[in-house]
Amino acid sequence: MSTLYPAQMQMTAKEYRAFMNLPSGSTIQLPKGVKAAEFVRTNGLVQPATSAPQIRMPRPRKMNQGEQEYQRFLIAEHQSCLVLFEPFTLHLPSGTRYTPDLVVLRGAEIVCLCEVKGPRIHNGHTLRAYKEAVSAFPMWTWRFAQKQTEGWAVKISQLCNDQTHTHAES
Repeated sequence: MSTLYPAQMQMTAKEYRAFMNLPSGSTIQLPKGVKAAEFVRTNGLVQPATSAPQIRMPRPRKMNQGEQEYQRFLIAEHQSCLVLFEPFTLHLPSGTRYTPDLVVLRGAEIVCLCEVKGPRIHNGHTLRAYKEAVSAFPMWTWRFAQKQTEGWAVKISQLCNDQTHTHAES
């Protein structure tokens, strides 16, 4: 037969004081090594917590209109390929991280990694991280696509061979 300790029983604070022969109105000192987070109060009863505390996970980021539009352009351009939105994060030599907006895959091969921006660029950190990623991973083809009034201005970086193209909207 197992013994139930006060922490394992469902009881009110008044019942706990009576069980432990404590004077009424006294504060309850938890035993050494026991944390208050291990107990929950439900309907006036103090009982052991049955599950771990909830951890807030970041919400997955959704594509903005420009990223959706450029994804449609990439799907039309690379019909036999898979176009994924933010599938992985690269750890750069400076210690920062960079997540490409779109990645085009043909099987297990990375066809290109794309950074998509609107007409105005507000965050210089993104540009610095993109340039560092291009220099740290020269084996991949990189595209920096910026929405223009008519179409896209695309800079393609491939093995130190930079090219600039302008694609009209389809």
